[in-house]
Amino acid sequence: MLLKSLPEDSARSMLLISDGDFDESDLVPRIEKLAQEGIKLHVLGVGTEEGALVPAPQGGWVTDRSGNPIRSALNEDLLKELARAGQASYQEASFRDDDTEEVLEAATVTRLPPEAGDERTRIWNERFYIPVLALAALLLPQFRGRARPRRRAP
Repeated sequence: MLLKSLPEDSARSMLLISDGDFDESDLVPRIEKLAQEGIKLHVLGVGTEEGALVPAPQGGWVTDRSGNPIRSALNEDLLKELARAGQASYQEASFRDDDTEEVLEAATVTRLPPEAGDERTRIWNERFYIPVLALAALLLPQFRGRARPRRRAP
């Protein structure tokens, strides 16, 4: 898995965005195993508890084998359980930025505290324009040009 190859002090997190309307029998133990390996699962729940019909790409609604339209609803209990198993946070999606900001802030937390370092940053002050302006000033007399004789019409 890609996250296992990251250094131990990095933020090793995954984000699940779902309504929780899925049926996986061993999902919670698998998430717990990832959490033991240092990989957290943050969950962002979308949808409502009342649910809604699932639109089909070609129009109409997605139906089950009996031909009845499928209604997808938010399963908040399952999503909270997954977040607990993943040792991370659960947020319900809203139309504001609060939900995603909190999830992203929690996901970027590293396992080790930040250390103050003696590293210095080199800031380049670009002054390439100074020699270019000097060169242009030296070449300016070359472009004054001479008056060209005008051609006369025959």
